[in-house]
Amino acid sequence: MFYTHINTKNKTLDKELFNRISKELETTNKIDDAKGAIVIGGDGTILTFLQNYTNSKQLPKIYAFNYGHVGYLLPFNKNELESIIEMIKSNKKFKSHIRKRLEIKNHGNFLNEALITRKLPGKLNSYDIYIDDVLFRTVRCDSVLVTTNSGSSGYNLSAGGPYVDNSCDCIVLTFVSPFRLHYNSHVLNINRRVKIVVASDYCCVVDGFHSFDVHSCVEISYTGSNLDFAFLPSESSYEKLLFDKIFPR
Repeated sequence: MFYTHINTKNKTLDKELFNRISKELETTNKIDDAKGAIVIGGDGTILTFLQNYTNSKQLPKIYAFNYGHVGYLLPFNKNELESIIEMIKSNKKFKSHIRKRLEIKNHGNFLNEALITRKLPGKLNSYDIYIDDVLFRTVRCDSVLVTTNSGSSGYNLSAGGPYVDNSCDCIVLTFVSPFRLHYNSHVLNINRRVKIVVASDYCCVVDGFHSFDVHSCVEISYTGSNLDFAFLPSESSYEKLLFDKIFPR
């Protein structure tokens, strides 16, 4: 059985796509019963879909179709829906790309990024950055961005952070609008533990959709949440597929 999550910003099209899938594949509205999840939309659709399962370590294999713009998180284009369904029905094998999520203590997992910032913008803030419980540095900047390799091509890249190859499992710390120019991004092994200590009146924005108040600190680490994204066996590598989307020729 397959779980479906569709949001193309066109309700008529959403219904049509769901009906097409339901005619070809057995579907379920319980993801725990599914052997695969078909997600159709844009990058935001993937992130909102995952927001429903922030406390789940594992999910079924994800078949993601891009009906948006870049579609960095969606390997298949919209013209491939019928052929992918036929491959699924024929039990054809797909390649897998594993994306790792980071966990915010007491607030679940995220795929792309966590932004720690003051509720009232426009003021320089102070952040104490701890790595494995050791003070790394105190940084004065607008915000601190904690990013996965999956999220490195988004807000992180726009804020001057590095693009990270998807084969590199890591945590990226990027300081948004820092007071000192030498406050460069810092790339950590994914098994390091990060704690960001702040004063009151701060918040954490997760993957651009969900936020919560921060009263003292945010603790982030990798605790074993892995997502399996399917892509076509004919593709030479997942990295090339992503490069063509992020850096079009």
